[in-house]
Amino acid sequence: MDRSGIFDRAGQLVQFQSVGRDFMKSKQLEQNDRQLLNLLARAVKDTAIYLLDVSGCVVTWNLGAQNIYGFQEPEIVGQHFSCFFPSELVELGQPSNQLQQAQNREFYEVESKRIRADGSEFWANAAIAPLHDSTGQLSGFAEVVRDITERQRAEQVLTEIQAKYKTVLQICPAGILITDKVGNIQETNAAAEFILGISTPPTNSSRSNIFEWEMLTDQGTQMPASENTIAPVFAENATVKNREVGIVNAKGETVWTRLSAAPIPLEGGGTAIAIADIGSCKNQEETIYDLEQELKTLLENTPDIIAKFDKNLRKIYANSAIKTAPNLRAKKVVDPANEELEMPAETEAIWHQAIQTTFATGMPQSTQLDWQTPGGFKSYQACLLPQFAKDDSVASVLTIARDITDRQRVESAQQQQKEFLQTIFDYMPVMLAFYNAVGELQSVNREWERVLGWSCSEALQIDLLAECYPEPAYRQTVLETIARSDGKWYDFKTKVREGYTVDISWASIRLSDGTRIAIGQDIIERKQAEAALRASEERFRATFEQAAVGMVTSILNGRFFRVNQKFCEIVGYNHAELLTRTYFEITHPDDLPADLAYAESLIIGEIPNYSIEKRYIRKDGTPVWVNLSVSLVRSSYGEPQYTLAVVEDISVRKQVEANLERAYNSLREREELYRTLTTHAPVGIFQTNAQGDITFVNQRWCEI
Repeated sequence: MDRSGIFDRAGQLVQFQSVGRDFMKSKQLEQNDRQLLNLLARAVKDTAIYLLDVSGCVVTWNLGAQNIYGFQEPEIVGQHFSCFFPSELVELGQPSNQLQQAQNREFYEVESKRIRADGSEFWANAAIAPLHDSTGQLSGFAEVVRDITERQRAEQVLTEIQAKYKTVLQICPAGILITDKVGNIQETNAAAEFILGISTPPTNSSRSNIFEWEMLTDQGTQMPASENTIAPVFAENATVKNREVGIVNAKGETVWTRLSAAPIPLEGGGTAIAIADIGSCKNQEETIYDLEQELKTLLENTPDIIAKFDKNLRKIYANSAIKTAPNLRAKKVVDPANEELEMPAETEAIWHQAIQTTFATGMPQSTQLDWQTPGGFKSYQACLLPQFAKDDSVASVLTIARDITDRQRVESAQQQQKEFLQTIFDYMPVMLAFYNAVGELQSVNREWERVLGWSCSEALQIDLLAECYPEPAYRQTVLETIARSDGKWYDFKTKVREGYTVDISWASIRLSDGTRIAIGQDIIERKQAEAALRASEERFRATFEQAAVGMVTSILNGRFFRVNQKFCEIVGYNHAELLTRTYFEITHPDDLPADLAYAESLIIGEIPNYSIEKRYIRKDGTPVWVNLSVSLVRSSYGEPQYTLAVVEDISVRKQVEANLERAYNSLREREELYRTLTTHAPVGIFQTNAQGDITFVNQRWCEI
């Protein structure tokens, strides 16, 4: 694009702005107009031009918008343009208010703060116009945004300069007069009013024009108006310096002054005239010196490097900030006033090209200069501004360079963070998908593509919900779940690209800007595990309930939480009664200490299981002997969960053992009585076995 036809010398957008407004003033924007606007938007690199839909969401995005805001087209298209505003302006309703203002008029222009992708704020000039279709219905908005941060700063500097100018004008001991292009006095300072004997800029016909004031030659003769001292300024656009002239003031007094006059380089023209008493020259010089010092102070204390160069890259002027630029120094030359800057070789070519382009085109340029220093890599953003001679040729180039090393470091860190998060996103073992505020799919990760079978680009071309959930009623349930976005997990049977159905658990989360994140997990393995667990539990339940022995589970505080019918029969309680009791309550007091000791050893891991014989106290109060075998069930983390006990009723065996013991004791008693009788009998007694061998004789037999 030919920039010379679009920007003025100060770098302000003029021609394009008027073209943009012609578009925005049109009542209807047809397809050809949209295409033309799109071409213009893409051709402009330093002005943001984009379209919004009726709700304010970004529809198109140009390079200028990317340069100003920092958003890439894929990440901003579809986002509401309120993301360009600081939060305090959003809370005040500025975005919607601006759209409403634009909707109610042909063209709405406003200057306000905007925000970039990196969070930094800037001042913007925004022009918004409503777009209508062929029927006259509102179809969206066109917005043209220029970064006027530098203009704001320049205006602030200009305001400061104007304030200083006004102050200097009023305190200057020399008289200052400002006239229009034909000599009518427009402005005076106090010194001029004192010298001329007036109180304010004159308005009467005899004193309102500079040519109406009587001027005298050195000999005291009156000068003709056409030949007076300042005539060349108006006739030839020339400058008059330090001319001594007598002026007859309003009081009729002749005041001898030293007069200087020069044309004002403004479109409306005009002349600046300085007059001073001959005796006030020294004060005048001191005032000028003070002004120069103020300007020098401003230049020397700005952190930016400000320098002026000629076509040979010789430095005409530079402020002190240039001394802080690493590896940038002046070459040793005979004439220090025209020294040439010495740069690193890799930077010099870039610098020369930017200088030459500025001289050749007469247009501002911007470039980046990088230096490798002992302390690290340094980067400067340089703006090159042409300075014009009287013949409109470029006489020199003024450069303003700003250190952007820290900004680039932050941007690099942000890029690394973005890549880091992208890597996590791509390789997460769960399915991830991002949707914008209006429900449009933005991106998916690799696991999502692996499970469902579509790539992100393919998914954008189809009705994904209809493909995955073809049954309308079921699909409506899915849509309602997505609309809630409550972060809870919901299981859905999802049809994949290959045509078969998989079980997927989905959770949807809504962010503050309306963006939604869908998280999915393929739960086929979980479903299989759950089915296997249910089958295992069924087998355990059948075994537990139908066992021929008592089976009971207890939590660690001893309370029963599952008992089978056989155990109920053993202890005489029903299920409901047992579930309100602990095994402590129904264990015989004499057997409880040993049972508790074994249980404690089991829980702390000293023994894997134990088996004891103990007595329970039945509901009717009678004891019942059981053989108790206990094992401990632990969690997957090894923590004790509950105990499982097998209870065998051994009351019959205990009764038989008691009867046998009583019979054995009775036999021993009879045998002892027999031995006593035979041993002390008064007759001899002996006993033989079947073979005739004597096996016993009593004492009397031995005596006989």
